[in-house]
Amino acid sequence: MTRHSAVYVGTVVHKRLRPREHALSYRVFALLLDLDEIPPWPRGFAFFPATVGMS
Repeated sequence: MTRHSAVYVGTVVHKRLRPREHALSYRVFALLLDLDEIPPWPRGFAFFPATVGMS
């Protein structure tokens, strides 16, 4: 079985020379999820129940 889902990891880099030199870089990631690879949830199972965060 071939998997199509993946995690991509990289770095965003920016450098400015004017009006004042400045540079930054930070790590980023992205998820590519093939929804056909995710098994179905059991019937009646709520991943985020309606009561979460409610007072």
